[in-house]
Amino acid sequence: MLFKIDPIIFSQYPGLTLGIVVAHDIDNTTDLSTIQDQLNATIKKLQEIIVLNDIADHPHIAPWRHAYKQFGSNPKKYLSSVENLTTRSVKKGQLGHISTAVDIYNLVSLKYLLPAGGEDLATIVGDIRLTVAGDNEKPIVLLGDTAARVPDKGEVFYTDDNGAICRRWNWKEADRTKLTANTKDAVFVLESLPRVNKQVLDAAVYELGHLLERYCGGSAAVAFLDEKNPSVALKKNGTYIPLNPLKDVDVLAVDLVQHKASEILVDSHAELSREHAIRVAKVHSMREAGIEPWPAFRPINATCQQVHDEFQSGHEGKQYQVAGRLVAFREHGKTAFGQIIDRTGKVQLYFRQDVLGDSLFAFVQKNLDLGDSIWCSGESFKTKTGEVTLKVTDVVLLSKCLYPLPEKFHGIADVETRYRQRYLDLIAEADSRARFKKRSKIIAALRHVFEQYEFMEVETPMLHPIPGGAAAKPFVTHHNVLDADLYLRIAPELYLKRLVVGGFERVYELNRNFRNEGVSTRHNPEFTAVEWYIAHHDYVWMMDFTENLIKQVAAQVCDDVAHIAYGQYVLDFTKPFARMSMMQAVAQYAHCTESDMHGDAINKLVSKYAVKGAADASWGYKLYALFEQLVEPSLIQPTFITEFPVEVSPLAKRNANNPALTDRFELFIAHMEIANAFTELNDPFDQAERFKQQAAAKTAGDEEAHAYDADFIHALEYGMPPTVGAGIGVDRLVMLLTNTTSIKDVILFPALKKK
Repeated sequence: MLFKIDPIIFSQYPGLTLGIVVAHDIDNTTDLSTIQDQLNATIKKLQEIIVLNDIADHPHIAPWRHAYKQFGSNPKKYLSSVENLTTRSVKKGQLGHISTAVDIYNLVSLKYLLPAGGEDLATIVGDIRLTVAGDNEKPIVLLGDTAARVPDKGEVFYTDDNGAICRRWNWKEADRTKLTANTKDAVFVLESLPRVNKQVLDAAVYELGHLLERYCGGSAAVAFLDEKNPSVALKKNGTYIPLNPLKDVDVLAVDLVQHKASEILVDSHAELSREHAIRVAKVHSMREAGIEPWPAFRPINATCQQVHDEFQSGHEGKQYQVAGRLVAFREHGKTAFGQIIDRTGKVQLYFRQDVLGDSLFAFVQKNLDLGDSIWCSGESFKTKTGEVTLKVTDVVLLSKCLYPLPEKFHGIADVETRYRQRYLDLIAEADSRARFKKRSKIIAALRHVFEQYEFMEVETPMLHPIPGGAAAKPFVTHHNVLDADLYLRIAPELYLKRLVVGGFERVYELNRNFRNEGVSTRHNPEFTAVEWYIAHHDYVWMMDFTENLIKQVAAQVCDDVAHIAYGQYVLDFTKPFARMSMMQAVAQYAHCTESDMHGDAINKLVSKYAVKGAADASWGYKLYALFEQLVEPSLIQPTFITEFPVEVSPLAKRNANNPALTDRFELFIAHMEIANAFTELNDPFDQAERFKQQAAAKTAGDEEAHAYDADFIHALEYGMPPTVGAGIGVDRLVMLLTNTTSIKDVILFPALKKK
């Protein structure tokens, strides 16, 4: 029995190393609190040093996301075992007991942030191979499943002569080879991709071996597999072959593992500096030879995608002038292949010395680097492997790139780099480019729907003399000439309603708002919102319009609106959006009746559910606090919540049947507020009184309370027709429709702490 890695794996994933631990005569039936205590302590430490939303970008975990992309599996849907385990642990704060051996390798996996797994050797048939799935693989049943499934062609997986042992590399193991109470002989695997520190992998492997011997008995031995040593014999003629004995290696603490991981980033910075110096030297050399590294533009007559499209239409041999960034280059003696990328895609280039001439070919070899922007002229043809290619007859360097691009395989491991140097993220990550192109389509689709309904797009001030339109803390600035404090707008609402008073009965604005509040995965200090108002309609009509608006936009940018993936959820936009009043929603989730919320009876619910800060609040604030705590986290599928208390709705019209409530709704999807709307308050006396109440709250210290806006009251006194208004946070809508769980990944340049 061999344990081996097929050569194709190293060609696609250079630098892969596996640590193998083989344990014999183990006892996997013990239930040891010692291991559970160590596991819980490790999880607690991870919670202190790792942010949940940054797990995917950890230097040990990010390479697995790139690996999954490389063999065609969605890394957001199919998490590597280490990302899945770490996310669950950090989120929940604990892991349940499975068996001693499994608990041990989970402990080591979490401590070192390396994928780990174990298989019962008695169930293995033939050799164990890490390879790439072909056309006719055997169906297998995975852990936790009942139906057998066939591995996808091209996916990396472990297999033996009886079929897959583990699918999608280390995503999920087969049920037939799992460790059980009867397991006596087992093989454990720890996996590392560049650039995991070798000391980390060594410490993890030897610690796993020692823990197995200490708590499961028997004996353990180890081996390491890489490109130089891609296989090891485990058994011959029915007898297990001894591997390398365990060594006493320094065990690393969790925080030291994180320190080693951070060294990866430090090393990469040093490499950047060395490469930068080399490229700058090339610039000096070119200028000494009379070659300008940043010359004037060269005209082009096609994009990369046009070359492909026209070739398929029978235009073989057509001459093209194209330009793009060089993202691949490999030499073959007197020839070379390259690849450029532009806004439409990629095209392959073929350089020949006898076509370009000795001087120009030497220039290509000596001076071009990955990342350079180049112009090429050439004719199209198809290679023996079927790749549409340009045979280059002329090439010009358009713009020298002075730093190396992120490696194709590793991508950008540091999440901060993605945000601070978005241009680098867009160069390196096709997913990022696609996400922001989709954002642009979403915004265009929003505008198209408003045009269908004859709304007029307007622009209102960004600098407000009085902050208003929402409950939020504003940014303040000072205008020197006017000698006046001004506020970056927190919402355009009051100006848009002034336009309705002026006779523009259907208006909308799609622009930026600013709120001087916290930063989170759902909040950015400046954000994009669309806000719109229509006269002679109410909030019930607006619910219908909002639902139609979102469904139309989703249909433009999503392949299957019945199965829109968002994080762990699958959203269905084909069904009617649910509708509940706030009292109905609280009654459902608090398991009570609406009468249990009337008057002082609501105090029992506030006490029962220990709602913070609501004990001395008004009835409306208590109802809203119950909703936020009990209901909001559970709203996954699209749901309209209606009839908000008047205390939290200072600009909304009172409900005709219950003046303690307003004709207002919010739309929640995946427990995020996506839209907010209400029938507008157009009674100037009622509005003035509410402004006074808000002003009193501001004087009492509420920084988010609404200021008194006398000019807006004056506008209402001229008569605003019955009007309903709504707003949607565009960034959050983009998050939903692009399966992105952090707002920073849908904003090109998000707010960040100063370095």
